[in-house]
Amino acid sequence: EQSDAGRAGPERSGPGWRLWRDPFGVPHVQADDLTALAHGHGYVTGVDRAWHVEVLRHRAEGRSAELVGPDGLDGDHLTLAADVPGTARRWWDAASARDREFFAAYARGISEALAETWPGTPEVRELGLTERTVRPWDPWTPMAVHLDAHLLTGSLPEQLWRRRVRRELGDAWVPVLDAESPAAAGSNAWLVPGELSASGAPLLAADPHRVAEESGPYQPVCLSTPDVRVRGLALVGLPGVPHFGRTESAAWAITAAMTTTEHIADLAVENRDGAWYVATTGERLEHRSVVLRARGSVERACLLRSCAAGFVLPGTPAAEAVLDAAVPGTATTVTVVFPAPTADPARAFSACRELLSARTADDVMEAVSGWAVPCNDVVAADRDGSCRHTVTGSFLGAAEPSRPLHGITVRANQRPSDPCASAAR
Repeated sequence: EQSDAGRAGPERSGPGWRLWRDPFGVPHVQADDLTALAHGHGYVTGVDRAWHVEVLRHRAEGRSAELVGPDGLDGDHLTLAADVPGTARRWWDAASARDREFFAAYARGISEALAETWPGTPEVRELGLTERTVRPWDPWTPMAVHLDAHLLTGSLPEQLWRRRVRRELGDAWVPVLDAESPAAAGSNAWLVPGELSASGAPLLAADPHRVAEESGPYQPVCLSTPDVRVRGLALVGLPGVPHFGRTESAAWAITAAMTTTEHIADLAVENRDGAWYVATTGERLEHRSVVLRARGSVERACLLRSCAAGFVLPGTPAAEAVLDAAVPGTATTVTVVFPAPTADPARAFSACRELLSARTADDVMEAVSGWAVPCNDVVAADRDGSCRHTVTGSFLGAAEPSRPLHGITVRANQRPSDPCASAAR
């Protein structure tokens, strides 16, 4: 992939980067350095997935209904209640200068591609959005996109479902009706050590059951600089290949760690003089008003509520009406979601850049050690035969110390029998 011999010129080039495609249409971005590489990667993502990335961006900003219509309003309310945009901005501010430069370049590449491709995108034409102005991505937008995409992929939906079954039908029905996702599209990672392979080198594979998905979450890419050569599956909207990839001498794969990614609690609240307070502690719920807008000139005013350690989960229209009315003397119950604290926001997304330069399995372990969301089960191997494993993510506080692997290893989506335990225990 490094040689240009016998090739036509690049499909597109930019400052310090060039784009080719192989016979299968997979983009190959060659660049002078990692910043230029991220720029080119962002550009080809915007070219190939224009509608997809704009929907993801709008979702992450609590504005998806502006594109997809009123059906997106509930999701937008949840995104803003969870403060996805604010979290992304705080993690961006905490990131290293190199990571900020890397993410800003990727966002800049997507923005340049969207400026060119948006009016001609089929979905845009079909929905009559060709005249809609596409605002450039902010440098922290990729972080927000990733956070929002994983807002409901952790344990929150299952916790809420089990709680409702328990409340409506009783404890005996929880195991009967429990259907923890992923039910049909699970994830797994396989590692065979070198002593058991015909080549004498470790073999690493992931998700062999997956089928081709049109506009799925992954984008096959080949990325290179004079010092970097990486092949893998990028997450659309995020630079690099943090889930599945290989350099010249190391490879890695992940599967969901199936941890409890946040905690929920029902809190009794009471209204005093128009403000809501937690009945047991006296803490006042903070709130701010927003107006959600949907395609077709539809608007919905709503309030976003939170306490010091978490956010109030938006409820049914009836439940929201009680809270919005704020009648003094009223008492009710709210569900509060307590997200897992992030051990080191400065390294929440550093793996996206650092994995590109991994030379050994230990390098992979170091790169993913600060990873935040989602909580991932990671296996890695290298040319020298080293095979390693770790579990990393916010819920753990810090990555599980990596351990060497011996024999065939299979990691898959299976929660331990203790529902509060994690794959790290």
